[in-house]
Amino acid sequence: MTNNKTSAVSDEPVQVLFVLQDKFDLLDFAGPFEVLSQARQNKDDDSSRAFDCTIAGAEGNVLSDSGVQISSQVTFKEAHQRLEEFDVLVVLGGDSTEILKKKAEPMPLITAFAELQKNNPIRERTLLSVCTGSLFLAELGILSGLSATTHPDYMTAFENLCSHSAVRDLQERTDVIEDARYVVNNLRFDIGEEDENPYIRRKSDAGRRPSNARKGSMSFTASNSRRESITRRAAMRLGGLRVITAGGVSAGIDAALYLVSILVDEELAEEAARYIQHTWVKGTVVDGLDVLRRKYRSLVRTDFTNLLPYVPSRSRPDHTIAFLRPDKAHPQPPNFATFKVPLTFNKLDIRDYLHHAYGVRTLGVRSQLKQLMPRRVPGKSGRYVRPPPIKTMTVELVRPFVWPALPEDTTPWISEREKRRAETEKNIEFERDRVLATGKPLRLHEKAPTIGRVSLREEAARLLRGEGRRWENFLPLDPKFGDKSGERGLALLGKGKGKGQGKGKGGQGKWGKARDRDSDVD
Repeated sequence: MTNNKTSAVSDEPVQVLFVLQDKFDLLDFAGPFEVLSQARQNKDDDSSRAFDCTIAGAEGNVLSDSGVQISSQVTFKEAHQRLEEFDVLVVLGGDSTEILKKKAEPMPLITAFAELQKNNPIRERTLLSVCTGSLFLAELGILSGLSATTHPDYMTAFENLCSHSAVRDLQERTDVIEDARYVVNNLRFDIGEEDENPYIRRKSDAGRRPSNARKGSMSFTASNSRRESITRRAAMRLGGLRVITAGGVSAGIDAALYLVSILVDEELAEEAARYIQHTWVKGTVVDGLDVLRRKYRSLVRTDFTNLLPYVPSRSRPDHTIAFLRPDKAHPQPPNFATFKVPLTFNKLDIRDYLHHAYGVRTLGVRSQLKQLMPRRVPGKSGRYVRPPPIKTMTVELVRPFVWPALPEDTTPWISEREKRRAETEKNIEFERDRVLATGKPLRLHEKAPTIGRVSLREEAARLLRGEGRRWENFLPLDPKFGDKSGERGLALLGKGKGKGQGKGKGGQGKWGKARDRDSDVD
């Protein structure tokens, strides 16, 4: 067996190391061990084993929490010496409190296995934890920036460990997913189009739906259309450490079946589930693609450096993120920043955006929704509608952020358009304050006069004084459109003349009559 072996492209048995500590949970071990032992490279050949399992523990027998003794094949010392031989490391739950307190095995073995992947990223390796075994991964900081799950009864302790590790190591926090059979992270393989892969999954904003056959989502499609996500995926190295955390006890069986499906074949995983009479409940695969079935193995890429030049021009961000400056009345600490984001944005999106687009790392995110006051729809109906809410996210940064000083001279940015915009914002703020104070929307005569209404009033007064018989529009246009009101009027007049031919007496119609009246006035 060579050191550069990749399990996804080899027919040799995948080497699996089960780590047993004292008082381990028996089903955490027996369930995945039975699944991997029954998996075959060829379902018609019983001798073609897909996995070769090795049990590591203290010298002699290891006692489970139910009193059953399991003989260890290698000691922890021998496991450290032979660690490079293994493709999968399975960490079990049980007696987690004492192990976390003493930092005893298997925690040093887990750290050494993770370090192997950094030294040799070409070889594919997987770290699988079952039940409370994820607590060891959380304490070691392996789950920083990932999504993970554990036994429901230990969810609070798991979240505390993840938060403590993130603060201690100045790393990203872990997104803890509840009610998931298993969660898969850190995928480093691309197999082509989404429709070619039947196993694409991503946790949606509303949480995981209770379904056994989810295939992709709008969130997944959107994540691949963002420039920063494409850049991040292009920089991924082949064979990164795949991290799988399974839920409580029997969830390890489902995670083991998933492992069979990606390293061997999905049909053989279904056959293993049928043999042990188990209904495979599929879990959540976060932000990525995984290698599936033998017909996809030839599509595994080893070089992503030429990916970016072939990104189509339509793959551009379709959202706007505004960086909000805190006002003096509501100051923020220097390591906090607030953004105005689209309503479809979740916390993972903003963290991914800041980290991969600008290199800004975060410790926590809190989102807020601000409901706007109902507004009256212009027209005869007069009904009221509520505008969409404004969503903001406050991000805790690893390093303090210092706002640049405002320029003292703002003359280059001041124009008639900016003045009108500032006046409009001032009027809107005035109306909002009045509505909040009285609880009732303002009537038309109570609203602040706009430039258009003032111009309309002055023009009407001029006509009433008899200073002219022709209506004129003195409202200044935006400079970027130019003064083309006269040309536009002539164009409309000519268009109307053509349509008015054949209507009324003399074939003039209403447009012809309007032209005659204008000529009389002139």
